[in-house]
Amino acid sequence: MKVLIADDVQDLVEVLSLMIQGIFPDCEVLQAFDGAQAIALIEKNPDLSIVFSDYNMPKRNGGHVFQFLRKNHPDTPFVLISTAQVKDHKEFNGAEKIAVIGKPFTDAELEKVVRSFQITTGSQTRTYVPVLIEVLRKINLLEAPIFLKLSGDNFIKVLHPGSTFTDVEYERFQKKAIKKLWIEYSSYDSFILNYKKEILSREIWKELANAEAAHTLAIDHQVIMDAGKSFGWSPATVQMASENIRQVSKLLERNPDFREVAKRLASERQSRLSTLSVLLAVACTGILEELGWTSEVFRQKITFACLLHDMDLDEDLLSTMMTVLSEGDMKDFSQDPSLQRIFEHPMKTADAILKWNFCPPEVDVIIRQHHERPDGSGFPLGLTADQIHPLAALLILAEDMIFHSVHNMGGDPEQYLREKQPFYSQGEFAVIYNATLRSITRRPATSS
Repeated sequence: MKVLIADDVQDLVEVLSLMIQGIFPDCEVLQAFDGAQAIALIEKNPDLSIVFSDYNMPKRNGGHVFQFLRKNHPDTPFVLISTAQVKDHKEFNGAEKIAVIGKPFTDAELEKVVRSFQITTGSQTRTYVPVLIEVLRKINLLEAPIFLKLSGDNFIKVLHPGSTFTDVEYERFQKKAIKKLWIEYSSYDSFILNYKKEILSREIWKELANAEAAHTLAIDHQVIMDAGKSFGWSPATVQMASENIRQVSKLLERNPDFREVAKRLASERQSRLSTLSVLLAVACTGILEELGWTSEVFRQKITFACLLHDMDLDEDLLSTMMTVLSEGDMKDFSQDPSLQRIFEHPMKTADAILKWNFCPPEVDVIIRQHHERPDGSGFPLGLTADQIHPLAALLILAEDMIFHSVHNMGGDPEQYLREKQPFYSQGEFAVIYNATLRSITRRPATSS
């Protein structure tokens, strides 16, 4: 099986190549980054099994690629990678052996469209799968051993799990004219997971940002404004957080596993779960700004985490959890059978998110750790400050503050934070604590 992929977005071509080789391990993938390259490769490779092509590309567009393919190889299937439909472009009208796959796409959608053409895919017995060294440099941290192909079926391990593929490594192989290395097929899916999530989540975020349809949240805006006065959030921070929340909500609606969360955000005005999630997203956005962690990717990750972290709970379980947390003994969650669902919800939610390609990498880690504590007293893993992801530490502190200052009958967040200073004095928590306190102490004075 031989496949051609043509798209001017190199990252998307690379991740689609990885996905195809993960599904069809005996597949050979050719790459083109403009229409002229694609046409040249079609001309040189009459044995292509299928062609994937974007429409808008430099030099020649996807319509030109399709017309050349049909003129020279009328039976070769063509897949348009696009948010548009075939009917939107006249050159595809009445064409056969053509399909459209939305950009971005899932592994299941990709496999379904290939199999719909009944293409012979080979024996599927390959032990190793090739990975370009450019991709390895982008993945950086290697979670599986990497091999060099010597000849035939002979491979030698050149990098161990836990190694980093730095620019030095890249140049070392490039000088030897080695363009690709190899990974064991059994490790392939887990190896490319974060890279795939990073590229696909970025593409879907761009698509949603360009969508014209407005998305309405049912959360009472006055609740956010009142909280903003208490926590020192600026109108600009609230606006930035609200836009990210709407973006994530639109994406949640597309996935059956998370549709209930989107529905709750859109329709349950009095939902404590949804109100807490939105307040938390705004709080974390404000603290990120104060920290100077202004990367859009950070804001996306924390928004996903805030909206999804308690998705496996209902209103009653949330109230029970808040009561137990306020009493300060989280061991009850693991020891009391009636609280088992609360104890398990970080892991269960994180596992679901890990499988979702359109959610950015590390969101599962943030959610898995969001009930940990700097002193190791949290759950479910009992991690300490130096083991907790920085964005998870941000979520932990912000949720603690909101639980006590908003949902526990009010209270002054500045006073509460000052009382908690010894608790949040370790590692990244200390930096986040100081930024949060600075933000709150700049609150406008309230009139008596």
